[in-house]
Amino acid sequence: MIKYFLPPFIIDSLSFLNSFFVNLLLLPKIWKNSKLKNSKKGKSVYVIANGPSLNNFDIPSIYGKEVIVMNNFNLSEWKDKVSIVAHCIGEPKSSTHWGKDQIEIMSDTNSSSYWFHISNAKEVESSNLSFNKNCYYVSSIIPPGLWNLNREINLSCSTLGYQTTAQLSIMVALHLGYKEIFLIGFDHDWLSNRNISPHFYKERDGVRKADLSIFPYFELINMSQRMWRIYMKLKSSSIKSGSRIINLSIPTFLDVFDNN
Repeated sequence: MIKYFLPPFIIDSLSFLNSFFVNLLLLPKIWKNSKLKNSKKGKSVYVIANGPSLNNFDIPSIYGKEVIVMNNFNLSEWKDKVSIVAHCIGEPKSSTHWGKDQIEIMSDTNSSSYWFHISNAKEVESSNLSFNKNCYYVSSIIPPGLWNLNREINLSCSTLGYQTTAQLSIMVALHLGYKEIFLIGFDHDWLSNRNISPHFYKERDGVRKADLSIFPYFELINMSQRMWRIYMKLKSSSIKSGSRIINLSIPTFLDVFDNN
């Protein structure tokens, strides 16, 4: 494909222009996010991804602690024992993983806030669910190649483009102003475990699989390379804002952040 032969800067620039005009009319919705900016300044939070390494973590040690969760965390047997400050589902409307069941997933957790991609705003707001007033939207249109290393994450305006909900969840933590951000369940091992979709919770019928075997291996490598670029930008943004991101996942391939 031609994208494999174009310089990353050209690809990033084209992506930015396309996303900017698509989301332009929706930008006023994200101004609401400003009321939460630095609302958790100086505190600590656990960002919980859904990788099976979470089963190696001492879960009772975070009971009562503030956490940010994502996607099918509603299947967790201990979801009511932690203080969920944000539940994130980052897929845009164009994603094959987006569906109305994503909104139903959100209604199954007791969270202080719920975060979606801006393209899903109309569908979420028309759902008339009880948590609607606590929904927030993110316009992630700036590719990593155009992101200034000295720029902080601010979800009240167009921000760094993310590739996974895990990355959106870290961005939410930085926007809220947490000083220490602990990552758990961040296995990131799909290049070595390509044909399985493991999670820490028990799978059930109807849960969408994250089986990346549908992609050619070369494309997986390129996807991972872009993902790591975004993580490195997130690390630089965390340093700028005075925050520290620590990856406590064991095992993990995500070696961008500190591990202790």
